[in-house]
Amino acid sequence: MRTILTNIIISFFALFAINCSKADELNNSVVLSLSETNFSTSKEKNISLYVSIANSSKLKKIVIRKNLSNNSYVFNTIYSSEIKESTYNFNYTVMEDDPDEICFVFQAFNNKDQEVDSKKVVIDNRSGIYVSGLKQIARVTGKSLQGEVITNPNNTAEKYDVYGTDLGIIWKMSDSKVGIFFGDTNGKGFQPFFNGGGGNGSNWRSNVVAFSEDLDLEDGLSFSEMTVDSLGKACEICAGGKANPLIYQTSIPTSAIRINGADYVHYMNIYDWSGPTCSWLTNFSSLYVSYDSGKTWIPKPEVKFQSLSHFSQIAYAKKDGIVYMIGTRSGRGDAGYLGRFKEKDILDMKKYEYWNGESQQWIQGNEEAATPVIPAPVGEASLMFHEKYKRWILTHNYDFVCDRNTTQREHGIMYRDTEDITKWSKAKLLVPDEKYPGLYCAYMHPLINNEDKLYFLMSLWGPYNVYLMSVDMKMY
Repeated sequence: MRTILTNIIISFFALFAINCSKADELNNSVVLSLSETNFSTSKEKNISLYVSIANSSKLKKIVIRKNLSNNSYVFNTIYSSEIKESTYNFNYTVMEDDPDEICFVFQAFNNKDQEVDSKKVVIDNRSGIYVSGLKQIARVTGKSLQGEVITNPNNTAEKYDVYGTDLGIIWKMSDSKVGIFFGDTNGKGFQPFFNGGGGNGSNWRSNVVAFSEDLDLEDGLSFSEMTVDSLGKACEICAGGKANPLIYQTSIPTSAIRINGADYVHYMNIYDWSGPTCSWLTNFSSLYVSYDSGKTWIPKPEVKFQSLSHFSQIAYAKKDGIVYMIGTRSGRGDAGYLGRFKEKDILDMKKYEYWNGESQQWIQGNEEAATPVIPAPVGEASLMFHEKYKRWILTHNYDFVCDRNTTQREHGIMYRDTEDITKWSKAKLLVPDEKYPGLYCAYMHPLINNEDKLYFLMSLWGPYNVYLMSVDMKMY
């Protein structure tokens, strides 16, 4: 019995000694403290913080890891000999290609090279406009598919013989009315998903136009009318391939704008869709104009961009009497270029100005002076000045097949924003292509530009029709 009691007492004191040793070890362990653990780069790109080290005599090194969404690596290693007065000053300048969230982990290692403490810093790298809550609201054109649950307020198939079409380029005609241009259009007999999507069926037209005075978009975008022929079918506006199929196939709208009561549409005259990778072959790009609110249209050949122009496709938007245009060559592989002109000078190309980033100047009358403001690839862009946020917004296709550098991790329709139209943010994802296969175009509704919601029209290749979409927006 005595032996058992003795063993218990010995074990107790041994355990007590071990615990005291561990407590003493903990009391003498290296401990890191950070002056800041959370940063936002919406206004400041230079990050600075202090790392205080308790029991620094026990420290061998601090390993700093940079953790990104898709990888983690050692950013720097600081040895104890480099640290003075138990404090280390950490500085970092956020880089252009850094993601929306950056995490740095500071790991302390003791003299035995054991990790004894770690602390984390999170940098919120969001700046400008960010979107969430992507929603497909309604079908805009064509006939509803079997099982489709979204609304179809226009029934363009039966009303206007518009069974299959795409694009949906919206422009402001008044504070309560918009015009909407569509591309290659097919009538009765059209079959969605035929040969993967796109054109088939009767009564093919290069383009058609609709009008809407519907500003309550949560239940869809309703047309007030379309411009029609004598049979009541939506009629072609810009001359297409039927006029002379040996010279060109079709004429596709790229943007439209109202100036001094007249409506102008910019279009590209295409003779072959099968150009080199990510490009289409055109004869020229030019304008049509309507002086009677879209009922009749006439060509304006005095404005003509040549086949390889960086303004073969454009996105118009105006502010303070100036019309700005983001341009690309035909297709989806070019960079984005910037031009502008006064509203009154829309038909005088000699007065058009082009942004030259090398000289940081606008160059008049010389399209060749334009330099890229947005890196390739940019496809089918839409431009808006948002009145609430006081920022420009640009949406555009991102096709990774067209990206020679292929650094973009996300594919689909992108958007960018900026206060200075010559200097744009990085591309941010608007609509992912894995959620909507065959997606293209995102033409923004210009009358909803003072809210925290963005409405846009998006095409889907398989159904070959146009849908109304929305996202919620927040400013950082």
